[in-house]
Amino acid sequence: MKITGLIYSSGHTDKLKGDLGAISPNKKEVEGFLTVEAKNLLTKYTKLAAEREKISNLNLLVDRDDTDLSETLKFLQGRTKESDVLIDVHFNAANGKARGTEVLIPENYTETELEIADRISDIIGNILKTPERGVIGRADGVKTEASSARKRLGWMRPSGINILIEVEFLDNPDAMETYHRNKENLWKQVADYLVGIYKQS
Repeated sequence: MKITGLIYSSGHTDKLKGDLGAISPNKKEVEGFLTVEAKNLLTKYTKLAAEREKISNLNLLVDRDDTDLSETLKFLQGRTKESDVLIDVHFNAANGKARGTEVLIPENYTETELEIADRISDIIGNILKTPERGVIGRADGVKTEASSARKRLGWMRPSGINILIEVEFLDNPDAMETYHRNKENLWKQVADYLVGIYKQS
């Protein structure tokens, strides 16, 4: 697969007047705070992996912490290529008991999108010991946008290899305790994988 760039976004902002996303009943977990932290960890480990692999021309674009998704999508218009990997990070919420990871791809997905989503879901599922929710063919933990609550997702519209990660259910305290304990390793492993396929292409 040909990869020419990596683009990372937090699905929400950590600014109190912005789109904070879901909030757990105990107010301890705020999706905006979680997604910004996750994106920044992914960015940190991507840069470290690129340095380790002696990649001097890494094409990495990261959205600002204070921008809502709509602002990010507007900024990205005309700036992405079909060979760029676009990663958007979110956290689910449900009934306080659900857990698991989901990686969403466009309804008319490519084999590259399916392969990358499957691998990211595997990494998260293995590290967090959490269910990989959804299946497409042999790919566990992967769903199309049509399976989402909104049925159609803005992140799937820019040109590129479009991946939206629902990491875990933020209203499940046990699941989030496991996430926080393992988040550094989780995002390091995702970063190592993405830099690896970037280098190979």
